[in-house]
Amino acid sequence: RKWVVHVDGRPILAVIDTPGFEDAVGALGWMRSLSKDASDRPDAVRSFVAQAEREGTFQAERRLLAPVLAGGAVLYVADAAMPYRRNFEAELEILSWTGQPRAGLINCTHAAHLDDALVQAQRQQWRNALTQYCSIVRELDARDATWPERIHLLRDIASLRDTWRDSMLRVADQIEAQWRERQQNAAYALATMLTEALTHQRR
Repeated sequence: RKWVVHVDGRPILAVIDTPGFEDAVGALGWMRSLSKDASDRPDAVRSFVAQAEREGTFQAERRLLAPVLAGGAVLYVADAAMPYRRNFEAELEILSWTGQPRAGLINCTHAAHLDDALVQAQRQQWRNALTQYCSIVRELDARDATWPERIHLLRDIASLRDTWRDSMLRVADQIEAQWRERQQNAAYALATMLTEALTHQRR
């Protein structure tokens, strides 16, 4: 799925919800066979995608990596209700090989039913791992996050690359302006309704 944010009629930001990895360990092994050292890793990822495309393999990995290799940043979402495992490490390593900016988001939505000590331990596991692969790591309840928390995350992501910082901040400013406008419109609608109700007369 893809969502495009427009500012003044121009597309500024595209958000793409990609499929997850299906065989990150196998894909990473293939990429390692194509790489001599860290300097050629982005090329190794591109070669992997091209070869897998010709052979019709690793469909999920190809769909996931295509927008990243096209210049996109990575927002890696981890579920705090799930313990960190080695296969996730393969996913993070592949994403680091792309050379693109990466942010880690620990989603706490589904962790509410777990024992608090267990949740804290798993969140710390994820934080320890993500900080090794991502420039910024944040925790957020995707279901109940406040509006300021969401905007703050967007502004954090804007700091990942200088070339898109101004555009991303414009998106954040535009979203905040639209939110304030909706609040004002809602307040006006409520005030109008209350005024009409309180001054209503019936004979």
